[in-house]
Amino acid sequence: MAAVAAMLGVTVFDTLPGLFIGIGVSLLPLLYRSSRPVMRELGQLPGNGHFAALDRHSESRRIPGVIVLRVEAGIYFANAERIRSEARTTPPAAAATCSPT
Repeated sequence: MAAVAAMLGVTVFDTLPGLFIGIGVSLLPLLYRSSRPVMRELGQLPGNGHFAALDRHSESRRIPGVIVLRVEAGIYFANAERIRSEARTTPPAAAATCSPT
């Protein structure tokens, strides 16, 4: 897709603007994916105290009253607000098992 955009940019405009169009088109999917990081809820593994993703390890257990989240990407300006909003909304499964003390 980036190669076609660069080719069309060079054909319609000139070499340098076509090059910038190709670079811009190639960066769009990267920015889209990095602005929507995967967040997983973690639970504690019995016995060793390590944490693992609840959806991947059935033996991991939630800690009552605590929600542990792992952001599986770097945190920077493009994804900070999305991470904040997801972290502030309690997952429904965690709310059902956590009781206030």
